[in-house]
Amino acid sequence: MMFGERKEENSTSAPTKVPQNGKLIYILGAIAALLAIAAIVLVFKLTATTYTVPDHIKQRANHTIYVPKRLPSGYKIAEGSFMIDEAENTLLFRAEDSSGSSIVFTEQQKPQGFDFEQFYQEQMSDAKKLNGTPYPSVLGRAPTGDRFLLSIVADDAWILASTAAPLNEQDFTLIAKNIKKN
Repeated sequence: MMFGERKEENSTSAPTKVPQNGKLIYILGAIAALLAIAAIVLVFKLTATTYTVPDHIKQRANHTIYVPKRLPSGYKIAEGSFMIDEAENTLLFRAEDSSGSSIVFTEQQKPQGFDFEQFYQEQMSDAKKLNGTPYPSVLGRAPTGDRFLLSIVADDAWILASTAAPLNEQDFTLIAKNIKKN
């Protein structure tokens, strides 16, 4: 080889492509997003209440039955708590936590021509409409002040949830957002 001449490199292997940093970050971001979504779905499934109303109760109810699919932390629908008060045409059931605190649910066919606003004014103190719920929902205190009262007016049923447990507005909003036809 002479001075100034270039030596040709004769390589038989193909050049290796290195992924661009932008593509790698995009791929890792997409994987992280998918893992986050999977974790959220798993948490939702694990905290969802999957209780089915007994058939003999469904047959005796004169309205569509609604049950919360999610409850405040630690609460579960009490086994065997479903009952029909035939004199009042009302469904009753409860959810309990491990300390024995309970939330009592009563449901009835939505009364025609009933003035819900007047009910809230006369039977609740500090009544407040909850936002982001699938059905009109109002939270307040019972007239005695010792119990919370949540009213949910669904398409064809009126659901009341009552408790003396130290729950907050977020807990009641969770119930109202997750009330579903059973």
